Amino acid sequence: MAFAHDKAFPAGRQWWQVLRPDARWTLLVLATAWVSALALYWWPRRHHRHDISLLALLSMVAVGVILAEASYLPCARGQAPVIAPLSWVFALFTGQMEGRFGPHTGCLEQLPLAMQVARVVCLGATFVGVAAAGTVLWRAEIDRLKTRFVGELTMMTGLDNMTVALLGKLVTESGQRKVVIVEADPNHPLLEEVRATGARVIIADPSRAEALRPVLTHLSRPSVRQVFALHPGAQDNETILTGVREVLRHARPDADHHPHIVARLDDPRHADTWRGKHVWSDQLWLEDALSPYETTAVFAVRAVLAHRARGLILCGDTTLALAILIEAARSAWEQRELREAQEAGGGHPAGAPGFPAIHIMAERALDLQREFFATASPQLSLALPSVKIAAEPWRSHLLEVLDSLPAQEAAACVVVITDAPTPEGIHEAGRVARLHPGTTIYAQSAGDAGTADVVFDRLHLYRRGFLVDGALPDDTWTRLARHNHECYRLRWPVPAGSPTESARRPWEELDEFFRLENIRQVRQVLSSAVSLGRQWRPLRAVPPGSMVDFTESELLSMARADHGRWCARRIAAGWRPPQAGEPADNSRRVNASIVEWDALPPARRQANVQHIASILEQLEAIGYSAVLPDGGPEHASVFARRGEVHAERLAEARVWTAADGAAMRAPGGDWWVRDEGGDERSVREAEFLASHQPVDGDRWLRTGEVWAWQVREPTTVRTLEGPVTAAVGDWIVQGLGGVRWPVPASQFERGHVARPGLRAAGDGQPSP
Repeated sequence: MAFAHDKAFPAGRQWWQVLRPDARWTLLVLATAWVSALALYWWPRRHHRHDISLLALLSMVAVGVILAEASYLPCARGQAPVIAPLSWVFALFTGQMEGRFGPHTGCLEQLPLAMQVARVVCLGATFVGVAAAGTVLWRAEIDRLKTRFVGELTMMTGLDNMTVALLGKLVTESGQRKVVIVEADPNHPLLEEVRATGARVIIADPSRAEALRPVLTHLSRPSVRQVFALHPGAQDNETILTGVREVLRHARPDADHHPHIVARLDDPRHADTWRGKHVWSDQLWLEDALSPYETTAVFAVRAVLAHRARGLILCGDTTLALAILIEAARSAWEQRELREAQEAGGGHPAGAPGFPAIHIMAERALDLQREFFATASPQLSLALPSVKIAAEPWRSHLLEVLDSLPAQEAAACVVVITDAPTPEGIHEAGRVARLHPGTTIYAQSAGDAGTADVVFDRLHLYRRGFLVDGALPDDTWTRLARHNHECYRLRWPVPAGSPTESARRPWEELDEFFRLENIRQVRQVLSSAVSLGRQWRPLRAVPPGSMVDFTESELLSMARADHGRWCARRIAAGWRPPQAGEPADNSRRVNASIVEWDALPPARRQANVQHIASILEQLEAIGYSAVLPDGGPEHASVFARRGEVHAERLAEARVWTAADGAAMRAPGGDWWVRDEGGDERSVREAEFLASHQPVDGDRWLRTGEVWAWQVREPTTVRTLEGPVTAAVGDWIVQGLGGVRWPVPASQFERGHVARPGLRAAGDGQPSP
């Protein structure tokens, strides 16, 4: 028999030369083959939980032991034939080799190629094992260190099935290295699934600012792009965001980093209230709330529009049903705005039917409708399509309604069942789907994955989640920026191929630079309003009759500030104004508006002012308003009311003309007041009785104190009777409940006397 160590064996067999002990490339070829095999195994499984380091270690141990044992077996003379070679094999893992080879050993004169491979593989297995153990033990510190060298991070905390689905999408769109999970529990059951996505995991308490600082900042500057606090408990998220704010507030300002921080608030009512209180929190970041009901509502409304339905049958009076109504109204408002912009730009809107009529089926459908009107802004309330109410259980009414419709009309309806999944509900949905196979039906199923699946015919089962049909949801400010951009490009179109056309493309085709520009413009409007002494409030929390519009000079100031920001960002990105005779061209970063505000043409300045005004209008339409603080601006003062008036209660509505010529409407029950100067106006009953005392007959004494300030330019006040513009020198008065109205200078001086040294009480009324 011939052995590999027999010198005569390889002779005449050239292919076997690779097994000679002095073969040149054998080790390299074997190592390459082994690494390639591991890579081919790992690559298709890289997104799943497979520990490639453990597989590599086991394969190295197996190869090393087999080759070393085979090499040592012929050399075990006078010793246990298996045990002794095995002990020598184990020594290889520590870097030691038994001296059994050489001219004086009586075994082999040369070190066999198998032993050469085994020695390298066994020692390599030792290093791989130590490295793998160190990686496991120091994984958190390694991930923490890696995050220090990556900018524009997305940080998330709070793990459950819904948030892991959101995380997977964030990793896909942002890149694995740019998504960081901060988790306090090192034994959380979802951590391995999170690591399998490629996101980095840091084990730390996310409620501690010190633990967040290395993630949120780098070299004392903000380095995070988005922060998601997604714990199920709202208080937990608020605690985390308090730490986030503390870190960002102490970071050095960076014009290129304006993070969006998002809190999970499952109840859309809570989310809406929280969002209204955090419309503008700081110049360094924007805040928003994320509700799975709201994102699921976006999915449902998009599904209705995608089916080109002529009717939406909304079943149930749940929280999700309310969210769908609000989203339907906003979608209808956005469609109307886009059509108007396209018509203004000379385009011809496509014959889109708009949002379909809505039929609500629920025992408390009327209460659901009432809550919608109490929640939505006036513009969204007006935009809501026509609603038909059926105040009875949908399970006993839906099939009857569809049966009563012609087959073609029933097939044009989309049914969305918002009730939580129950066997009875799923049974009834299946029955309706089987008896009306042409009608699209969406029924909620158990689980939180944020997806929808077709069961049979056109019955879809959907689940609540943070994704919108598998895509990341737009936050409030990105969605507003998107809508504002679409309206702008439709209202001011440019020809295809124009040098400036790249900034007027649809949002999905827009370069990231221009997308961020639109978002930052919204942020600039929010912060500019605050710098002018305004406070952002949810519109429904603003007392009726208290709104004071921005003046022309205030809009001009906001437009000037936005232009300064716009110029600075473009100059920093390498943009410049054109040279003499050079045309504007976005591809060469040349724009004629990159000049000081005063150097802009008047028409350009006026267009910028109008655009700022349109953003303010859109903010108000979706429910946010910049209001003057209680008591008015800083120069407001307290005045005591004096004098007598003649007043009578109106038996019916009355229309009258204000000082600026505006037509005002007083409903029946208001009081008609005439002062000693002959000036007349209407006053709401509650306000009148709280600020007047009867004297005799129709004579009443004016009592109490008010805040008032004199205007320096025309200022429009939205009074309870209608909008009125105060002229220069007129006064704006704030009375009971924050209600405001303009008063001509002569009339104000007759009925008020200054009361210096007073301040505003908690209810906005003057107090010592």
